[in-house]
Amino acid sequence: GPNPRTINLTGGGQLPNLILNAPNVTTNGPATGTVIGDGSFTLESGSFSGGAGDLNVVNFTIAGGSFTAPTGTMFVGGNWTHTVGGTFNANAGTVVFDSGTDTIDVLGAETFNNLTFANGTKTIALGDALIAEGTLTLTDGSINTGTVNARGNIIQASTFDGGSGLLVIDGTGNQTFTGTAAIDFGDLPDVTINKLTGTLTLDGTMRIDGHGAGAWTYTTGTLDAGTSTVIFNGTNTITGSHTLYNVTIESGTQTINLGDTLTASGTLTLLDGNIKVASVHIQLAQLSQRLKICFNFGF
Repeated sequence: GPNPRTINLTGGGQLPNLILNAPNVTTNGPATGTVIGDGSFTLESGSFSGGAGDLNVVNFTIAGGSFTAPTGTMFVGGNWTHTVGGTFNANAGTVVFDSGTDTIDVLGAETFNNLTFANGTKTIALGDALIAEGTLTLTDGSINTGTVNARGNIIQASTFDGGSGLLVIDGTGNQTFTGTAAIDFGDLPDVTINKLTGTLTLDGTMRIDGHGAGAWTYTTGTLDAGTSTVIFNGTNTITGSHTLYNVTIESGTQTINLGDTLTASGTLTLLDGNIKVASVHIQLAQLSQRLKICFNFGF
């Protein structure tokens, strides 16, 4: 009927494939607990308000209406599609992409609060961008094509596998990039640092493993490398003059863009591979500091 109606979901419940297509119906997520969807969630009309609990779905589609994410955690174990209408409101929670080889296709850009890539290979449609206003966590899996814009803090685990996508760090406030990578472990997609305001602080160890055509690009912004380490492995192009602390060339070919200088103010470690074009500047912060060069490095 035409009268407004409300559907309230409770924590602990399970849903089959769900299609919401009534414009006068509001569906509310649980205040506590988790609603588990065994199939696809499709919003064509009406509104969905996620509540304070958690929501677990497989394929997720917005084709109309208004969807407000829960302030808890929304787990998506399949495809994410939002290309023809409707609105997605990130709210104050976390969206987690987990399990499977899936596609994320949005209408140009989709904005999230906290965003986590927990598992599986996620292909973002070419030309699309996912914007993380809160914390971006790269736990496991990989990101192919498309762009992820990190405007809050970033965490890279040693289990993340990188991918052919692009990570753009462009928040207007202060950001911290924390990495727990190591030699042979952890990878990033291509990285671009483009901060008009605020400081990007690097903490721990970040690793980028260019599988054929990786890129580490510094465009603009204040960069505080602290005592961090950036590891370059595989084939990468390094663009923009900037200063890191410890720099490790693990293997492969690292091409520094002509006219640019990469400064290592801490320790430069050359394990294997080669550096092509331009220059690497080793700046000793203290006279007692020693430069470590491993002699199995090839030019």
